[in-house]
Amino acid sequence: MDFLEPLIYRINNIITVIPSDLNEILNTTNNTGIFINAGVIFAFFFFISRWFRAFYVKLGFFLFGSWVLWLVSARSHILYSFDFYGGLGMISPHLDVPELVYLIVREKIEAIYYKLESLVLALLSPFRWILVKLSSLFEYLKSKREERVKENYDNFNDSNSFNDDNYYDDFKTRQEEEYRKEQERNDRRYKKQQQKKQEKTKQKKQQHYKKSEETKKEQAEDKKQESNEESIKSRWDSNSAYEILGVEVNATKEEIKKAYRRLAKIYHPDLALTNKEEVEKIFKKINWAHGILK
Repeated sequence: MDFLEPLIYRINNIITVIPSDLNEILNTTNNTGIFINAGVIFAFFFFISRWFRAFYVKLGFFLFGSWVLWLVSARSHILYSFDFYGGLGMISPHLDVPELVYLIVREKIEAIYYKLESLVLALLSPFRWILVKLSSLFEYLKSKREERVKENYDNFNDSNSFNDDNYYDDFKTRQEEEYRKEQERNDRRYKKQQQKKQEKTKQKKQQHYKKSEETKKEQAEDKKQESNEESIKSRWDSNSAYEILGVEVNATKEEIKKAYRRLAKIYHPDLALTNKEEVEKIFKKINWAHGILK
């Protein structure tokens, strides 16, 4: 947007400078000289530029006057600049120049467009001719084919005259044969569907049997583990020294000593890695039972 900055600057400058210049001119007492000089310069350039009738000369005056006004619009005093009135004088008779330029440019563009259109149509005309010929050829071939089919049909009707009863019997046998084939296809399809259903039910039964066997094994293992836990709990919760050491009532001192050493190696608190509190309780029970039976 850098190209708009000079235009915006000049518009702001015109808005601020022209009112201040008007105030200065109106407040001064000797302002007649300014008006006379401005009117003379404006009239001089107005009549000179108006005297020429050629379009390009008028366009030159209009462009030159616009360039002068462009330069003046950036000054600090605009109404005191006599070239401002000269630029106005050159532009004023030729305000119709932009409209004429627009019309000429539009006419040139339309002429170029029509020339390009005619050129494109001229280039495409062979292809259009080929397309028309191909379409007519296709229509001709289609009509010939229809005539050939019609002729074959007429020949067939002429050469194959038959009895209505024989035709009805043939038609009935063909219909029965087609019905039998369709019935066989349906039977085969039904058998395949039934086989698939049986295979699916068989697979489901096998899966159910496997799951039931697995659940039975899991239940047996759970019962076994519960019985072991109950036996372990009942052993260490018992008040019988023989049951705690796992020996018979009539066991000898050597058997009691062996059982004690074996249990002491297993349940010694220094050797336990987990559940040290339970191991200490069991070890105390073992020592208590050994102390009674030794």
